[in-house]
Amino acid sequence: MQKTYNILHVLSTNRLSGAERIVQYIARYLDRQKYHPIILCTGYPLSKIYQREGFSVETLSSTSPTPVNILRLCSLIKRLKIDLIHAHDHRASLFSLICSRIGRQVPVVSHIHSTNPWLKKTHPFKLMEMFLRNRYEVSLACSDMVKKYYCLNNPFANPEKIITFLNGIEIKNPKKFDQNILNDLGIVPDRFIFGTVGRLAEEKGIDVLLRAFNDVADKIADAVLLIVGAGPKETELKDLANELGLGRRVIFAGYREDVENIFPLIDVFVLPSRWEGLPMVLMEAMSFALPVISTDVGGIQELVFPNETGLLIPSGDHHQLAEKMLYLFREQEAAKRLGLAGQHFVREKHNITILIKDLEQIYSNLLGGRNTC
Repeated sequence: MQKTYNILHVLSTNRLSGAERIVQYIARYLDRQKYHPIILCTGYPLSKIYQREGFSVETLSSTSPTPVNILRLCSLIKRLKIDLIHAHDHRASLFSLICSRIGRQVPVVSHIHSTNPWLKKTHPFKLMEMFLRNRYEVSLACSDMVKKYYCLNNPFANPEKIITFLNGIEIKNPKKFDQNILNDLGIVPDRFIFGTVGRLAEEKGIDVLLRAFNDVADKIADAVLLIVGAGPKETELKDLANELGLGRRVIFAGYREDVENIFPLIDVFVLPSRWEGLPMVLMEAMSFALPVISTDVGGIQELVFPNETGLLIPSGDHHQLAEKMLYLFREQEAAKRLGLAGQHFVREKHNITILIKDLEQIYSNLLGGRNTC
């Protein structure tokens, strides 16, 4: 009888964002005859989202490597007979590595989801990164550019132990436009909607988008900006929108689980990030055939090819962003062409049902011959 391996995914968050969605897709599409995914996160609402899909879920209020948390995770690894830990980002990876070396020793996969800026500085996290990166059995970079970034900024990293595993999305028929959702958001019909979805944090550059939209709003009377997400910068960003006099032309929709219902409302999708990995939300927007504008950071250049699958701008440049937004408003045929090309690209290159086979091979290589008694 074939052995089914228990794979523990460790997340240091409680909200559904890019890394958490990757875990969701992995859990959906792994070969369940070979692998049983178990997800550890820090609680509600993320735990409930996973539980609704029937996934095995465990929670810890924090993944900080305190003595109490280490004991709890070690106990969980033993109780659930975990065969491999797949940790997502640096905090979860450190926590997992410590616990994997105590009691039931298991291999750890460290998944790199972003080009963290602290890697370029003298920072405690960088020292931790330099010391630990080669200690993981393998690291997964979400794009070739992310792997290059980590190897460039960590002179001790062994490139042979960092494997590119591309982010992927579900390829399915997009949801249709729903006027009721538009009404609920307080957007009147026939408005041209620039939209973004993501955590309201420094790395997403929403302040840059607000300044760009301030220029755009003067030239497009019926344009509105829809911002979906929550985060530490929310109050600051709302204050900035008020300072710019944008008033009701900017809609802060808050955190929503149903982003697949939001994309059909948007005319142009904008992601003005300061740093990124290979953003899931950008691929999802492209899968809806939305014309996209984004920044040339992280792995975005592997998704958005200028004037082919979207438009790129330098990070932080709100003037260029405003120009691109105006261009896509005025040139509807060009916008449609970019949207369709982007949709074709992600369907061909970022289908999770195909990419998951690569991950299963990585797991197989690490678990082959392992004594799981």
